[in-house]
Amino acid sequence: MKKLQCELCGSIDLVKNGDYFVCQSCGAKYTPEEARNKININVNVSDNGITPEQQIDNYKDLAANAYKAGNNNEAYSYCQRILELDTKNRDAWYLKGLTSALMNFAAANFNLDECVHCFNQTLKYVNSEESRIWEKKIPDELEKLVGIVFSIIYGKYGIYDLEFLAKLINDFVNQVNKHCFPVFIRYAPEKIEPVKKVVANTINNIVCKIVDGEFFPQLPQNKPSMVLATDTALDCGRLLTGILKIAAAVQQELPEKQTAVYDNIIKINESLIVSLKYGFNPNNGKYESILKPDNAVVNHLTDIIMEAHAEIKKINPKHRIPSRSRYTGSKVRIWIILVIIAVVFLMIKSCS
Repeated sequence: MKKLQCELCGSIDLVKNGDYFVCQSCGAKYTPEEARNKININVNVSDNGITPEQQIDNYKDLAANAYKAGNNNEAYSYCQRILELDTKNRDAWYLKGLTSALMNFAAANFNLDECVHCFNQTLKYVNSEESRIWEKKIPDELEKLVGIVFSIIYGKYGIYDLEFLAKLINDFVNQVNKHCFPVFIRYAPEKIEPVKKVVANTINNIVCKIVDGEFFPQLPQNKPSMVLATDTALDCGRLLTGILKIAAAVQQELPEKQTAVYDNIIKINESLIVSLKYGFNPNNGKYESILKPDNAVVNHLTDIIMEAHAEIKKINPKHRIPSRSRYTGSKVRIWIILVIIAVVFLMIKSCS
């Protein structure tokens, strides 16, 4: 029985669609004249005329071309078809893993579960002669993927609210700890510190960029609606501190780096306390230190600051922890109260 056979993938599943015959496997189109020339009289209903090995080679070419063209979904689909024919095909497992990650990233999903599973399958099915090549290639790709994710987060942080950003960063760092570091430890331990550095530096840079764009001393000069709200300051202090603590945890073997992170936590929360004192002065149209901030919020931000100082002292015993009154002003208030008591006492004494 005569049947049409696609010259690209070997499929015989061609359907007439308008003026073309379209391959249902790879999407190739043929005019009626081209279709007549491609009729394979050797193909019967149960056999498409090519060996599984030839079909796999065709799918590999299609997958590679799709990947090069940036069509990750299509490349992923061809890899699936290869694995249906050969479950031990290491090239298909590798490209399936890579494209699954890139497809996820495009959808703002930074999950690496499938990617790392596929990469592990790749390593499982390489032969001994090629094992060293692949044991270098897989960690290299994971390092690149981590860099891609943090580049995306850094570039788009402004579209996320802080709570979502904190969760996003925390979830992906957990992914890196769960999936990437075990691969690095086994095959490329030299990559551990560089990856940690990328993670921590990017987190730190994101936080600094947020602070530089949102808080004191760069407050707007002519928009009363932009005064930093008390609730906003409290949430920002809590969430930005939480994000920076992730960076500190990543660098727990590098005390000097941890100290720098805790220094940033202190500076951010100090800036928030100062910002709370600023309000719009309608008399001169400027922002000035004219407000009395909520004591509970100042105390909470001060708690964060003192905790960061305590962490620095664990690293550097010579670090000097300042008094809480430096931030809360409680010392000044105590002196005022003592002065008032003394004045009242003197007045009572003079009256007697």
